[in-house]
Amino acid sequence: MKFFLGLLLGCVSCTLSLGQEAAGRDSLVLQLNQELSDLKNLKISGYLQAQFQLAEQKGIAYPGGNFASGVDKRFSMRRARFSVNYETRSMRWVLVTENTERGISLHDVFGVYKIPDANMQLTAGLFPRPFGFEQSHSTRNHEGPERARFSTTLLPAEADLGFMLSHTALGPLRLDAGVFNGTATAADFDSYKDFVLRASVKEHFGKHSLSGGLSYYAGA
Repeated sequence: MKFFLGLLLGCVSCTLSLGQEAAGRDSLVLQLNQELSDLKNLKISGYLQAQFQLAEQKGIAYPGGNFASGVDKRFSMRRARFSVNYETRSMRWVLVTENTERGISLHDVFGVYKIPDANMQLTAGLFPRPFGFEQSHSTRNHEGPERARFSTTLLPAEADLGFMLSHTALGPLRLDAGVFNGTATAADFDSYKDFVLRASVKEHFGKHSLSGGLSYYAGA
């Protein structure tokens, strides 16, 4: 009788132990699935554009950086950017750095708070101003390696420190309105701010799409 009781208690103990191990494994699997789901929201990317420049004479002035007094040809990094993007249904965080022989600097760093039910989103930080189409598209997606002279003259830096409100509830119409320091990555030095407004439309027709927009810029 004692033998059977001992055997029964042993079986119960083994069953409880196996149940605890199974529960522990299930909990670990759920935790790993959650971590993998979080990792899917994280995107890391980058690109570089190397260049070789040949000047007519040594030491000439050049908008992209003057040549040294004894130099008329050189290799350099035009752009080398590293991007970290984390996005969920309600928010997005972006960090982009510029990494060249001249050093490492911030190119973009901003956060976006999304309000899906209202088709709105709020953006704050250092990010491209909503003026025209070139500023809102990455350089790696452009047809040419450089932006138009119009863009680089009016907006010498791609990004600026500020706040922007976007609204997309009116069908294909998108409205962006932002207030910026007007000093790009440099610290602000006065109480004046720049105001930028853009209304854009993009409609898809099968494999094709038609887009257009109007932009307004008020500031120094």
